[in-house]
Amino acid sequence: SASNAVVIPAGETRLVPTGLYMEIPEGYEILVFPRSGVSIKTGLRIANSVGKIDHDYRGQICAIVWNTSSLDYMINVGEKIAQITLYQPPKFEWESVPSREELSTTGRGTAGFGSTG
Repeated sequence: SASNAVVIPAGETRLVPTGLYMEIPEGYEILVFPRSGVSIKTGLRIANSVGKIDHDYRGQICAIVWNTSSLDYMINVGEKIAQITLYQPPKFEWESVPSREELSTTGRGTAGFGSTG
């Protein structure tokens, strides 16, 4: 929820403070997601969706909100503008291969955007 009222002009991006401070356990991170209802009803988006907050950050949790609509939007104190989750990324080791021909084959192969229907 927003801890301060913030006007986000049409087409612009603003930092929205939440008033939350937390100590994230080492090995974890906080992910900041948009709220689907807010996005569909207002045109507000989390600008860097998904936002990521590292375990060693000690400042206020904020959301970077982008107003994609053609109207200015006033976020009021207490308005729910994002949602967060505590996440523990899996640990793994990258393995370098000399060329892409070393990768296993799939039915999709190198087909890109829009190729899965």
